[in-house]
Amino acid sequence: MTTTTYPNGIAPVNAGNYQLGAKGGRMAQAWQYVWDRLNTHSWTDGMQISRDAAKEFNLKPVSVSEMLCRMRAAGVIEQDMIVAPTTYTRAGAPYTSNRRRVHYRIAVR
Repeated sequence: MTTTTYPNGIAPVNAGNYQLGAKGGRMAQAWQYVWDRLNTHSWTDGMQISRDAAKEFNLKPVSVSEMLCRMRAAGVIEQDMIVAPTTYTRAGAPYTSNRRRVHYRIAVR
């Protein structure tokens, strides 16, 4: 039997009026996945972690992003808009520019 360790403990599931459990439990699993990868001292790219969790649990990235927004509104996590290099495609060619992207970390209480 494998023991699962949670570096930040069990993720809070009843934050404000938002309760996890939709999508047959996959959203709650995705939230624990995200919670395990956040910390209180460094910022994590919200778009990338949403994509990773969505891929892992067969969800849409926008669903995970919305869950992160609700957890931020409940005060469980903090967000900041940080300028980061972003690659995008325009007219079939890749370009890199600095864009503001949302980043998250566990709220310090």
